[in-house]
Amino acid sequence: MKKSILLLIAILCVINISTAQERLITKPEGFDYRNLPAIQSVDIPVSNEIRTVASPFGVLTVDPNIRIFPTSVQQTELSASIWTANPNYIFIGANSDPGQGYYFTTNGGVNWAGGDLLPGSISSSSDPACAFDNTGKVFFNYFDNIMVVDKSTNGGANWTGRVTVPSGSFDKNHMAIDITPSSPYYGRIYVVWSNWVSTPVTVVSYSTNGGTSYSAMQTIGAPISGHYEQGCNIQTGPNGEVYCVWATPVSGGSYTEDYIVFTKSTNGGANWTTPVSALDINGIRGNILTTNIRVNSFPSMGVDRSGGARNGWLYLTWSQRSLAPAGSDADICFAYSSNGGTSWSTPVKVNDDALNNGKNQFFPWLTVDQTNGNIATVFYDTRDVSSADSCNTYVAVSANGGANWTNMRASDHAQRPVPLSGYATGYYGDYIAIAGHNNIFWPFWMDNRSGPAQIYTAKITLGPSIAHTPLSNTENLTGPYTVNCVITPAGSAIDPSKTKVMWSRNNPTINDSVQMTNSSGNNWTANIPGNGTSATYRYYIKSADVLNRTVTHPAGAPGNLHTFLASADVIKPVITHTPIPTCPRIEWPKTVTATITDNIGIDSGWVRWYKNNTSTGLKSFKLINTGGSTFEAAFNSDTSQVATGDSIFYRIIAQDNSSNHNRDSTTLYSFKITNVVSKCIGTGTTAVGYPYYTFYMDARTAMLYTAAEIGTGTALITKIGFDVVSAAPQTMNGFKIKMLNTTQTTVTSYGTGMTEVYSGTYSVPGTGIQYVTLQTGFMYTGGNLLVEICFNNSSYTSNT
Repeated sequence: MKKSILLLIAILCVINISTAQERLITKPEGFDYRNLPAIQSVDIPVSNEIRTVASPFGVLTVDPNIRIFPTSVQQTELSASIWTANPNYIFIGANSDPGQGYYFTTNGGVNWAGGDLLPGSISSSSDPACAFDNTGKVFFNYFDNIMVVDKSTNGGANWTGRVTVPSGSFDKNHMAIDITPSSPYYGRIYVVWSNWVSTPVTVVSYSTNGGTSYSAMQTIGAPISGHYEQGCNIQTGPNGEVYCVWATPVSGGSYTEDYIVFTKSTNGGANWTTPVSALDINGIRGNILTTNIRVNSFPSMGVDRSGGARNGWLYLTWSQRSLAPAGSDADICFAYSSNGGTSWSTPVKVNDDALNNGKNQFFPWLTVDQTNGNIATVFYDTRDVSSADSCNTYVAVSANGGANWTNMRASDHAQRPVPLSGYATGYYGDYIAIAGHNNIFWPFWMDNRSGPAQIYTAKITLGPSIAHTPLSNTENLTGPYTVNCVITPAGSAIDPSKTKVMWSRNNPTINDSVQMTNSSGNNWTANIPGNGTSATYRYYIKSADVLNRTVTHPAGAPGNLHTFLASADVIKPVITHTPIPTCPRIEWPKTVTATITDNIGIDSGWVRWYKNNTSTGLKSFKLINTGGSTFEAAFNSDTSQVATGDSIFYRIIAQDNSSNHNRDSTTLYSFKITNVVSKCIGTGTTAVGYPYYTFYMDARTAMLYTAAEIGTGTALITKIGFDVVSAAPQTMNGFKIKMLNTTQTTVTSYGTGMTEVYSGTYSVPGTGIQYVTLQTGFMYTGGNLLVEICFNNSSYTSNT
């Protein structure tokens, strides 16, 4: 193959970052916290009542807001940790005007103690990060002209003294402790931060002796060209793994966060994998609200160590805008990895308000309840305030690995955040916090409703939950109809007297009930009676615990109800099928796939077919249920029984489980057996970066294939593929493929008058031969063939 490559590349300049401009400075030396400006309050009603929120996994109770340590100084930028062995112990670190604030409770939030100046810290302290180990020691990492970690053995009341962490220049630190007893690195303490050099890079230090000393600073980042690294977050896994993520803002202009980068260590921090751009994001770096407080899109990470179904899963949350799933305003996004960070799910939006509604969500922070794997994220939210200068605090909870989220307002009063005098421009803290364990979550946020920005919280308790498979339609008219469910308590016993099935017969309004009985463990059962006639039944399950926390199934009942029909069935099955297109003979036999549903249930499905005409004989084969309502099977034939040009005619038939054996079928479909030739050109001995040249934002590649190489004569080209050695994850936008029959023998310029055969987006799915199916087939006339592939991105990663 003769090849000549022409690339038009956007040249990117790397700009050194101005530390004074972009480093997220909090308090400068000599900061004077006196004579602060008055804070303007927001006219939003205050409620001190306990609020409840229905969710698919149980009722959520939000306690009244409390200010944990009322003083007259600013308390901002929060880090929270909970002692999992005794969750009555919670510790909060914060920036405060005098220095480094420390606040703690030893009785589950009934009382809080601490102070606005950590003993031994000084006025230039900033960036708190704290964590409990398994023995109840709390470690507090912060900047105090040097990088330090202090330790308390009694929940925060007394401190043993600061230990220096070897460091250079620094910004935005985080810490984690391996608290899994079975881990080979149990008790190891990890500290990460951005080493603030000409191009800031992520570094780590760790302690193997309980915080007595820390290892030399080790670089684990590798900044992408034109970017720098900031906003790191570190967590440990259930088997001693250590995971670290950070944002990569662009070096200049808006300094927008462009990617979330991921690396991990499996030997206690000694060695780390090559950093990879795990997620392409579009951050919100800049200012928000009309008060112009500064914001960022630093990631927050959690790891499930609960031992449950998603043990070892990694969770990430961040804020972004103008990139799906976010809209034009700032939204909270979420993704997970179920394979230790090798790959990540497609991001979803956490906040459940309408997309593109002009409301902003920002400063997310995530935690995992290690007793059950539930996830909670706290963030600021403007959805329910009319003023563009104000926000509330929201919490979103998921019990299924982030597939679905229940949003609730944690604050009972909106606030009007304003930049704080004496701090860096726009500063109102750079992150908030949340901690949780054993069905209780504690969000912590800075709130200026009382004057200075101070720490507020609201205890959020997950109440009892009901798991139930709704009853389906039946031909049983006499009943009874048995309702089974699992009711899981949340710290308080279920009240049997308040556990019932509420039901009605042929009445949209629920007008009867039957008491449920506890059959064993958390299993409950009750019977809805029948009366021998056809009827429509409506019902829901209602329960409460001894604290009177009520839960229903379905959520929102009686506004939402379960419904089933008891009647002789005359409804036919419903068959949905996408007809088979032309089939290359080498791909025979084709597989028939159909979705078959019925109100009673499916007995069987099958295909009846013939070749060319019925005189060749009718054949049939059974469709196999492969899961849910999907049925499929391959034609019961082989390539020796078909020839190019044959027509295959087929029909899908299904029968339900009813006493009437209702049956239905599709129309008669047909498709042609065709001839397809695959040509593999080249020896596959040299790896190159084209045509998917995603190391640059844009690329355009022209390739010439000769008639001798193709060697098929006239043909319709339907696919083009490349042997992929390594696949970059980036989606190529504005992706186009063009073709041209030509007599030229070398590539000296891009072709004119080329035929566009593909236009859209494309991402390389993996290694090996990866085909692109052309949207429009190209008629090749037997000479040389010029192929052009180009794309137009606004970001870049590595090459495929």
